[in-house]
Amino acid sequence: MKRVLLVSVLAAAALVACRGERARASLLSGDTRQTITVDGRSRTYWVHVPSSGARAGLPVVFLLHGGTGSAEGMERIAHFNKVADGHSVLAVYPEGWRRSWNDGRPNTPAAQAGVDDVKFISMLIDKLTADYAIDTGRVFASGLSNGAFMSQRLGCALADRIRAIAPVAGTMGTEFAPTCHPSRPVSILEIHGTDDPLIPFNGGQDKGRNGGTTDVSVMDTYALWQSVDGCPSPSVSQLPDTANDGTTTTVHAARPCTDGSAALLYVVNGGGHTWPGGEQYLPVFLVGRTSRDFDASETIWQFFASV
Repeated sequence: MKRVLLVSVLAAAALVACRGERARASLLSGDTRQTITVDGRSRTYWVHVPSSGARAGLPVVFLLHGGTGSAEGMERIAHFNKVADGHSVLAVYPEGWRRSWNDGRPNTPAAQAGVDDVKFISMLIDKLTADYAIDTGRVFASGLSNGAFMSQRLGCALADRIRAIAPVAGTMGTEFAPTCHPSRPVSILEIHGTDDPLIPFNGGQDKGRNGGTTDVSVMDTYALWQSVDGCPSPSVSQLPDTANDGTTTTVHAARPCTDGSAALLYVVNGGGHTWPGGEQYLPVFLVGRTSRDFDASETIWQFFASV
């Protein structure tokens, strides 16, 4: 039964990806497609300049798509361009290698090809600094699923360059987590649904590519970052249940932590492998519910702006 579910999810994801390729020309027509060579590979990324225009000192948010996904699909699911326009943010959508990221787990195509995605993002920061004169003190990373795992890895490996991360529906692989030793505190806002059918909230075997792998639980990942950031015990509260959509959200907030950092966790009770407030990109029976009680993209930016 699990195998059937995985095949169904991957097949549906492939259809969504194909649809995304056809729609890309129109949905990203206002953005620019650019490339950079990393270790002999041509890597693609899209840059969305906010409607207020390009100017020196803009903050940057990297939006990392999920496995089998694309830059266009990430923007469509998260609608982050709208948030970027509203708050004068440079939104950057890198493309993974063969639609995947080397996020520290061994099962993705990027990992199996030995792709250095940490180097890719680090070089992108240099390129964006040269091309757009970005505020290098306000560089942030978020992502969904495989992209969420990758944002966790960036927080571990590029703490000197990335101020905060916001992974959605992704934790850390069990082999990678013990290697996470950031050079300084990195603020985190983690969002995860308790009914995620692909990346289990309580950890263990996931339903990723090539048979999947094992992951750290959400609560243990959150505890790791609280320790890294030197946080006090978190307060716990509930968001208003405004949508009545079968989900509720519990907020764990540990702040202030060392050097003004913060560690927040949004537990979406009844939520699936989804982006709250975003597109229900696959049917509920495949990926679970998308909560409508809050907009993850707006919440993520407000968090980034506060740290």
